[in-house]
Amino acid sequence: MAVPTVKLSSGYDMPMVGLGTFDLKPDSTAAAAVSASLQAGYRHFDTAWIYNTEATVGNTLNQKIRDGDVTREELFVTTKLFMTCADRVAEAARESLDDLGLTYIDLYLIHWPMAMTVTGDVRGSIGQPVAEIMKQLKPSDRDYVDTWRDMEKLVDEGLVRSIGVSNFNVQQLSRLLNTPGLRYRPVCNQIEIHPYHTNGELVECCHRTGVVPVSFSTLGRGGNYSDSRGTMTLLQDPVLTSLATKYDKTAAQVILRWCIQMNVAVIPKSSNPDRIRQNMQLFDFQLSGPDMAAISALNQNRRVWDISLWKDFPNFPDSPSTSI
Repeated sequence: MAVPTVKLSSGYDMPMVGLGTFDLKPDSTAAAAVSASLQAGYRHFDTAWIYNTEATVGNTLNQKIRDGDVTREELFVTTKLFMTCADRVAEAARESLDDLGLTYIDLYLIHWPMAMTVTGDVRGSIGQPVAEIMKQLKPSDRDYVDTWRDMEKLVDEGLVRSIGVSNFNVQQLSRLLNTPGLRYRPVCNQIEIHPYHTNGELVECCHRTGVVPVSFSTLGRGGNYSDSRGTMTLLQDPVLTSLATKYDKTAAQVILRWCIQMNVAVIPKSSNPDRIRQNMQLFDFQLSGPDMAAISALNQNRRVWDISLWKDFPNFPDSPSTSI
């Protein structure tokens, strides 16, 4: 079954389900995950400069193109501008294109609204505790609106087809959308969405303004995560496991379907071929209205990503939002 797509404000179609590649080792693990995803029908692949998986994703996709398994036109590749690159957008985009081995990026995102300077090899630090990575990052006063204007130039040059943002709150998205002289609107906002953090105000804001919400950490980072409130066991939540039994699906499939029915695109990450296939098997069932509401009622406004270490940085995204 073909994966449903959503029409972006740029005019391009984006598959509603993609493979996330954060935390996949940039070696045979990531390559195998991409290959298994292609076999399962995925055509949307999400990576980022900071993930250090661009080269592996690109090499695997290009090999499949050469083998005749897929065409470039069928693929939709997303990558992201890291905050240490906010003042060198063109250089960073070309570096990502070189790593991916592509002539254009389908979707290029500002990864975070905060800009930063770096004192070490932050990309080489992936896998270390966040606090250790944070020691290398210092705040910058670079305005994301100025970064956006440089992103627009990438579209003009044909290096990028669509541009968007990630981790922007309502206030930041509103400011960007209302920037005088805006030539290209952000087509999407990639944000943390799952039943324990439904992010309802921001999702509604995206829909109202024609910005596609894309969910990351949709399954709560695998379902088990400990924070100051204890251990989060999203995939073992009794409401979700009960619904999984009712629909003869997994709890993960129920969560992903919940997102899809809210018109939220999903990019679940997995290196397990069986789960990769399952994460695509979302279009042969539909959750009822009451079941959708029951999932949404699980909200605890509880992130799996603790970003409080950045709370003193300019444009920290958890500042109070405003209506748009």
